[in-house]
Amino acid sequence: MIPAATVKELRERTGAGMMDCKRALEQCDGDMEKAIEFLREKGLATAAKKAGRVAKQGIIFGKRSGNQGLLLELNCETDFVAKNEEFQKLGNDLAELALVHKLNQVEPLLQLPFEGVTVQAALTNRIATLGENMAIRRVAYFDAATNGLLDLYLHGGGRIAVMVLLEVSDPGAVVKEELNELVHDLALQIVASKAQYIASDDIPEDIIEKEKQIYKAQAINEGRPENIAVRIVEGRLRKFFEEVCLLNQEFIKEGDLSVGALMAKLEKATGVSLKVGQFVRFEIGEGIADSESE
Repeated sequence: MIPAATVKELRERTGAGMMDCKRALEQCDGDMEKAIEFLREKGLATAAKKAGRVAKQGIIFGKRSGNQGLLLELNCETDFVAKNEEFQKLGNDLAELALVHKLNQVEPLLQLPFEGVTVQAALTNRIATLGENMAIRRVAYFDAATNGLLDLYLHGGGRIAVMVLLEVSDPGAVVKEELNELVHDLALQIVASKAQYIASDDIPEDIIEKEKQIYKAQAINEGRPENIAVRIVEGRLRKFFEEVCLLNQEFIKEGDLSVGALMAKLEKATGVSLKVGQFVRFEIGEGIADSESE
């Protein structure tokens, strides 16, 4: 008879199901280490099948080292596994590894040595022991160098994450309190407002043209004459820019100011030229369709 405490310990160490743990211990005459090996072997045989299932839960992990920052999205199938300590340690370790190697792509990360094997092989092992498909979906690495300020913000326990880089004309100004507050406010802004671009000039022309066509068709369907429709398109396009472009958005802390106007105000007050160099916003599972699971 296998004690319940032993079954519980095996579950905590492997993340496998209670019945699987009990059967493994019975097969291995209660030997914990042999049971762990048994579960891994059994799990690896079915890991390939699990790898085809959709993984849209998980956590975004963030790491910083001086002026360098990195975000890594590690996906799994359920929130239950996302809360597992082994899953969280894996994500933290992988984010640390990716930061050390300054990686912006997943594929090079998968080939790196990790736990005596490659990252890819280690992921396969975790799929076997935790019983769910897992995948590193994306990584982003920023280096603020000497003339920039970096902010990395994780929201909702890693459900949403933002990393933003603010460039300044005077490297000595990076210590200014108001500029450090600004770059953090920009991160909060991007989390809340879902900005997609820095400015309207960054939007691809084909996207702008598509929006114009939609707005024109809407105006004509509303019975507006051609000359009025043109003005309606211009107005709705400005509204589109205010929704998706960071500098055009209303500042979340002061609704009477746009983000661009806020930065201009701070430039005047500090005597330092400011520019949003780049930003990235990750949200767990965004864009992953349920139909990918079968």
